[in-house]
Amino acid sequence: MDIIPDKAYSLGKYADRGVILFGNAQSNAAWKILLADCPIQIQRNRVQAGTQSYQGDDWGAYFVWPIKGSNTASVAVVSGTGLKGMKAADANQYFAGASGFPDFMIYQFDMLKQGSKGVKLAGFYDNAWKLNPQLWVVNP
Repeated sequence: MDIIPDKAYSLGKYADRGVILFGNAQSNAAWKILLADCPIQIQRNRVQAGTQSYQGDDWGAYFVWPIKGSNTASVAVVSGTGLKGMKAADANQYFAGASGFPDFMIYQFDMLKQGSKGVKLAGFYDNAWKLNPQLWVVNP
């Protein structure tokens, strides 16, 4: 496993290799390379996932997305809209064996206290990697 700075990433140099990306569209230079066509976008103070939109610095997200041009590799994203969102993202055991996560999960910092009530959107992509409201759950 190579640990590299985001500015050193290129599709050619790391072809067909999985990537774990930490940060958001403004804080990680590899975001545009790996996630430009992803329907889930995390920016400072904003989450957009299909028709769902959330504002504030306290949102975290985990999701996976296929790497363009590869039949085997994907990018796993650990993201936040600000420091609170990134702190919430640190609290889970996504590297532990037998951890179960959907394709995407969006939550607020309050998840650390409230548990599953803090998860606002979670679900799966369809077979074409599109967001389909029939395959997700929105928690009011």
